[in-house]
Amino acid sequence: VYHCDDVDYAIQLRIPEQHYKENKGVIEGVMKSFREIPRTDRFPEDDPTPLRPKRDENKTVTLEELNAERAAAVNARIKREIDNLPKGWRVKRSKHYVIIAPKDKRFNMPVQYVLNYAEEIRKYLEKSFSEIGPAAVPPGLIRLFPSTADERAYVEGTRGWWADEVQEITMTYSGETSLLSEFSWVAGRITDQYFHIKNENLAGSMPGWIRTGIWGHVQWARPSKRKKMVLAPAPFDVREIRQMLAADTQASLKDLMTISGEEVRPEHHAQARSVVYWLLGRGNKGKIKGAVTKYLRALEDIIKEEDKKFEESEKKRRDERMRELAEAGDPDEGKSEAELEAEEDERFRNRRQNRASFNDGLKARFDAIRERAQEAAFGHLTDKDWASLDKKWKKFAKQ
Repeated sequence: VYHCDDVDYAIQLRIPEQHYKENKGVIEGVMKSFREIPRTDRFPEDDPTPLRPKRDENKTVTLEELNAERAAAVNARIKREIDNLPKGWRVKRSKHYVIIAPKDKRFNMPVQYVLNYAEEIRKYLEKSFSEIGPAAVPPGLIRLFPSTADERAYVEGTRGWWADEVQEITMTYSGETSLLSEFSWVAGRITDQYFHIKNENLAGSMPGWIRTGIWGHVQWARPSKRKKMVLAPAPFDVREIRQMLAADTQASLKDLMTISGEEVRPEHHAQARSVVYWLLGRGNKGKIKGAVTKYLRALEDIIKEEDKKFEESEKKRRDERMRELAEAGDPDEGKSEAELEAEEDERFRNRRQNRASFNDGLKARFDAIRERAQEAAFGHLTDKDWASLDKKWKKFAKQ
């Protein structure tokens, strides 16, 4: 460990123990080669700007004030990151994103290409889901790296900041990784941030079919120099769905929306991605126009209602338990060790049984939520309408 004026540097070398003696001289030479270079810039300090400012709980804060507070905190953090960039890094901005990347002719990283892609993902989310929440989504930060080793070292060791509202997105742009996977990663993180800020409660409570459907099809958005971003079903989903349709093992659209987590089969994920993509695009017309947004709005209202009832029920249960304990006094007084141990075993069995009953109740609650949300968005459809939708989706999925 080398102690400098404003920071300590720790150097660690790893080598198999049996090879230490023969390499001792090299290791010591490496250690002695460390030299302190006088700092010319201020060392980055901990960021004092909180993303969630403390406020008086008795004071009503408007949505506009919350949006302004978040935007100010995010922009302050982005500015700090830019101000503390080492030499040889460049910054490029668009309407909603800031990209920082190294200036190095050895690495052909088209920053504008990535920036265009991020903006197109954001535009698609705004077009499809802007009504799910009133909050304004602040800018995002994307940091490009020329190698996976550089990205890993940054993420694991010196990452600048990480927060729910603005999760810094890192990406390797080089021939050593699958660029399609890297772009999928960026699309997924942009979607995470968008939903988390727009409607955090809804984002964490979506049934599997619609969450898989949204994230899955957005993450398959492909970058394009001409169109900036192309959204189309993933080839592997198309193949799987065609096989599923040929074998007639797919779920009906009505059933897909109410399948519980325990009943989900692997092929349901591919079907969900295809169905949600279709509902938001070519299928978004006629009797189901705007159905996805309507479903999500209904889901939010139902979850709030169910959460309130659940909290009231749990409070009542805890209060009754506390009264029982207070009236019982010390239940262990005068009992032998064997009696106490037997009672503890009985309590353990009861806890396990209660947990099973609780889980059954939770499953029933979630099943009811899915059914109610489906009824709110699609309840006006007849059996004939559902059969027609199944037919139209199958035709789309086979293309």
